[in-house]
Amino acid sequence: MAIPDNGTVDVPVDVTADGTILKAVAGVRLDHGFDDDLSLSLISPAGTEVALSSGNGGDGDDYGGGPYGGGPNDCSGTPASFDDLAATAVTDGAAPFAGSFRPEEPLGAFAGENQLGGWLLRVADGGEDNTGTVGCVQLRIRSA
Repeated sequence: MAIPDNGTVDVPVDVTADGTILKAVAGVRLDHGFDDDLSLSLISPAGTEVALSSGNGGDGDDYGGGPYGGGPNDCSGTPASFDDLAATAVTDGAAPFAGSFRPEEPLGAFAGENQLGGWLLRVADGGEDNTGTVGCVQLRIRSA
C-alpha cells in the first residue's frame, strides 16, 4: 500500500477471533527514504490509538529489512516489531529498525479490549519529496 507524500494511509488488519486482549505486538515492514518523516500508530476496533514511532530514524531508510536496510518489502522480510517488553526503545533505535523495539506509547493500552474487528495501522508522512510503501503489517495478540 502506497504512503502518499505529505499524507496519511490507513492499512486495515482484520481480526476474526473473539477474545479479551492480554498483550499485543505489532510488526511492520515498509520502505521509505526518510524515516523521520513518518509517524506510525496502531488503532484498535474500539478506537484506542497507540503511537508506535514518530519522527525516529533520521534520514535513514525503512522499517524492517536486513541489518543495513533492503530486503523484501513483504511479510518474508524482517519486520520492525513493536513490543512493550523489547529491550530497546524505538527512540533509541536506528533505521532500518529491523528487530524488536518498545513503542513510544505502550501497547498495554489495548489490554481488556475485545480484539475482534477492524484494526488500523496508520502511517503519516509529514515531509515532502519522498513516498514509500507499506509491504506488511502483522498483529500478534494474546487473549483470554
